[in-house]
Parts: sequence; structure tokens; C-alpha cells
Amino acid sequence: MDDIDTGTYQVKLVSRSTGDVYVGGMGVAETNTGPVADAGSDQIVETGTNVTLDASGTSDADNDTLTYEWDTDGDGTTDVTGTTPTISYDTEGTHNATLTVTDEHGLTSTDTVTVTTENRYGVTFSVVDNDTAVQNASIVVKDANGNEIANLTSDSNGSAVANLADGNYTYAVSAADYADSTGDISVSGASQTIDVTLSSSTGGTGTTSSGDPLGLGILGGIPVTYLLIGLVLSIVAMVAIEE
Repeated sequence: MDDIDTGTYQVKLVSRSTGDVYVGGMGVAETNTGPVADAGSDQIVETGTNVTLDASGTSDADNDTLTYEWDTDGDGTTDVTGTTPTISYDTEGTHNATLTVTDEHGLTSTDTVTVTTENRYGVTFSVVDNDTAVQNASIVVKDANGNEIANLTSDSNGSAVANLADGNYTYAVSAADYADSTGDISVSGASQTIDVTLSSSTGGTGTTSSGDPLGLGILGGIPVTYLLIGLVLSIVAMVAIEE
């Protein structure tokens, strides 16, 4: 019976003992399983930015053609359609987008996703060594729960910007040849600048990391600058002796 198409059929039965013929009708009805809607995972985005809804997890056991309708403002009407439409919310808060999936036989299924929008403010990190900008410094920002919120790299001006919502955060700044710098941030409805001054990992400050004041490098474990100073003093001493 699995291979019989939907429809009405005439059935003829013949008795083996008497030979009598019986004719009747038989209907075969299609069994349809409705779709299962999946509106995707909840999302947190910045107010006013685009967010892509995702119904790709929706399934239908019969592989029927499906339609996807989204009510993004809770008024009971369809605002956008499709599997992955893009929308935006201009107000801060919690918003529900309800997905209704309909198969080609009219069976429906619904699911709701929550989109939380939050206002964010620019927090500018200014990373310097004395008055010299430190480029390519790594800046990691974490929230109060220890979750990484931003991972930044300072530009040629020593600057990097993280857009953060109101709340408390920690940051850690690291750069080659410098000691790490950490601190706290409190964001409350406004942008701000965080000044970070790095120190040489060898102790002391300066744009060179070798401990050589002139940045000439190290020879035999001794800064070249000091070797040159020693050589000059030796020559001066020899001249003084000859005189």
C-alpha cells in the first residue's frame, strides 16, 4: 500500500469458493506531517545595527515546500519573509520576532527568537611608551563575568576603540618587549578614553627593549652603547698616559 498514490480506487473481490464478484470503492488519503519551526538562537546586538534572523534550522518530514513569515514587532502581522531576513531595531530593549512556517498543505508551526538591543559607547584606548605611541599592542576587554567582549590591536597612533554597553569591564594590554598593563573600566552612558602607559619589560622605560639607551643592540650580553662608552674611556685614558 505504500506505493499507491492518493486518490479513490475501485476494488474487485472474487470469492474463491463461489466465484462471486464483489465491487466496491476504496479511498487512499495522504498522510502529511506538519513542519517544525526554528527561529534560531537569541541574539544581543547594538541598537540600530542590522541583525539577521535565521530559520535555517526549520524542518519538515515530508520535504514540503515551506513559506517563512516573521512578525518582528508583535502586532500579529507579517513584517518580513524568508529564511534569513535582515532587520534592525532602533530602540534599546528586548524584542521578540515570531516565525510562522507553513507547508504546501496549510499546516503551520511557530517559534520565537529574542533580540536584545543595547546602546554602546566608544571606549578609546591610547597606548603609549612615555609620549611615543605603541603600535600593534593587543587589548583584550572582558565583562564582569569574565567573557571576552573585544580583542583589539592598536594602530600607528597607539589607538583602538571598543564599543561597550553600560557596565563594568576589565582590560589587559600587552605588547612585545613591554610589561603587561591591566585595569578596570566603568561605562555609564558616555564615551571615554583610557590612557595606557607601558613600561619596558626589562625595567625602566624607553622605546627600546634591550636595555640599551641608544638602541644599538646587545653584544655578548652587554648593551653596545656601554661597550662604546668603555672603548672611548679607554682611548682617553691611553692618550692621557702618553702625554
